[in-house]
Amino acid sequence: MEITNEQLTKLFELAGMEYDEIYMTPEFISKALVEIERKLNFFELGPSSKQRVQTKVLIADDLELSLYQLTKLFNKIGINPLVARTLNEANDLLKKHTFDYVFADIYLPDAEDGFRLIKNLVNYKNKQNKKLKIVAISGSHDKQIIAKALELGADKFIVKSKDWHNHILNFLGETIERNQQEIFSKTLLDNNAIYYTVYNMASTFAINELMKDINLSVLSKYSEILLDLSKVFLFDKENVNIFVDIFKLCSQNNIKCSIVNPSDVIKNALNFAYLNDVIPIINKEIT
Repeated sequence: MEITNEQLTKLFELAGMEYDEIYMTPEFISKALVEIERKLNFFELGPSSKQRVQTKVLIADDLELSLYQLTKLFNKIGINPLVARTLNEANDLLKKHTFDYVFADIYLPDAEDGFRLIKNLVNYKNKQNKKLKIVAISGSHDKQIIAKALELGADKFIVKSKDWHNHILNFLGETIERNQQEIFSKTLLDNNAIYYTVYNMASTFAINELMKDINLSVLSKYSEILLDLSKVFLFDKENVNIFVDIFKLCSQNNIKCSIVNPSDVIKNALNFAYLNDVIPIINKEIT
């Protein structure tokens, strides 16, 4: 594969080394790649591992060097990203998957303008996935480009520089931690059933807050309580009695209660307490 001077310049910039065409040799290129690999080897920390594995990421970039670095970085923290090298590929993947983050290069080869993917992503976010985080990435330091990407609706703009890995991990950590602070949301269904989507059962506080609200729902005499636990990725199996308490409360008040799409960690907790055949479980989405 032929490497252009522009790509070599970017390679050495990311490695934190000065690029001089006069002294360029395969050994210098190898040294730059080794330096980038060394930088990536530091990134073992970040959001908790249980949460990271569940984070869905799309990288849209046509530069193989950027794809290599980002994929390697995300793999280091337990995330297996999907990759798109063109605008069309990115659009196809958005139709098939629900992502938490999209890292989108400003310029893709089949886009009529540099911001087409950002515009598409913002439109998709507003209509279908309001929790999506859009991160624009570019080798450009141009303030007008950065301002326009943010004005269009990107959540973050990260310049491809020697420390861009730090910026990516910091953004991931901040947003994941912020999401974990939300414990649950509720939706009233047509049959007077209440549908809980639970996000956080990692702490005693979160469990107690959920239990308080379920008590209120029981008093409100809903016909059914549904607990969607597909998004619960941290749970201490020693707290499994919470499910016994919930189902006992519902049973005493003649209210039907079921768990919907339990995550693996919830399944393991139920198996641990021999409750998997006792508590009703629904393995399909309810709308």
